[in-house]
Amino acid sequence: MQNQAASILSHSKQAPYYRFRVPYSQKLFAQIADFLDITGDTEVMDAGCGTGHVTDHLVKFAKHVHAVDGSDEMLKRAQNYSNASYYLRDLNKEKFELTNGVSHIFLDVVYTISLQIQCARLLTII
Repeated sequence: MQNQAASILSHSKQAPYYRFRVPYSQKLFAQIADFLDITGDTEVMDAGCGTGHVTDHLVKFAKHVHAVDGSDEMLKRAQNYSNASYYLRDLNKEKFELTNGVSHIFLDVVYTISLQIQCARLLTII
């Protein structure tokens, strides 16, 4: 438990520097949304959303994005959207449930998802 608290504290201290992160490609998210069939009827979760780099893209495709992070400092820097809700929860130790559930959970591993899309396309070609 102490390591988890230290991890959240460390994560919070990094918050001011997230504005220097290289942004994700809109084209990449368009491919992800298409591949996963994320539409205006889809609710998704951005688990460990940080300052919202993934949320910034998901809101353009999904009906609603549930963005969750354990750091208040990170959430303070996230941009507000009418179709996004932000939750302060440490997913390492807290159970988190949404009444209606979600169709997809993002863990800021978009490059892994992109690789899966490319592999799936390759397999359909073969």
